[in-house]
Amino acid sequence: MSLTIGVDERDNLAVVAVNGELDLATAPDLAAAIDGQVEQGRVNVVLDLADLSFCDSAGLRVFVRYRRQLDEAGGRFLVAAPSPMVRRVLEISGLAEMFGSYATVEEGVAAATAGPQPAEG
Repeated sequence: MSLTIGVDERDNLAVVAVNGELDLATAPDLAAAIDGQVEQGRVNVVLDLADLSFCDSAGLRVFVRYRRQLDEAGGRFLVAAPSPMVRRVLEISGLAEMFGSYATVEEGVAAATAGPQPAEG
């Protein structure tokens, strides 16, 4: 299966929705989409994971990369609405706490535009 990426641009924030499977073959596509938003000055990214059916370690590396990069730029990288399988991967890896995992995209957007990053743990 492939990965479909949609971007909703909002001032200095982008909601990046992914649909399909995020793996070694598709992780570069997600990185390119996020890079494009960062190049346009968007330092806050909310990743909508509602329709992501699979995520392996290559996908998680993309998440970590942009969490660090956007944190250094004074922005936020948050994940929202993870599917049950993806939520489990995030919990097992400990990344749910690192990113702040929000039940809905709207909650993620609200968190991205207010306050500091959740503490890494």
